[in-house]
Amino acid sequence: MSIDSSANIHPSSVIDTGAFVGANVNIGPFCHVGSEVTLNDGV
Repeated sequence: MSIDSSANIHPSSVIDTGAFVGANVNIGPFCHVGSEVTLNDGV
């Protein structure tokens, strides 16, 4: 799992091992990011 330090992830969200979360990504409440997901910068 790789999560950029500038990512904004709501505490109720779940990020699976293996997911990639880029710079300046915003993940809202109750989201589930799967292990094969890539969220590139700014999503």
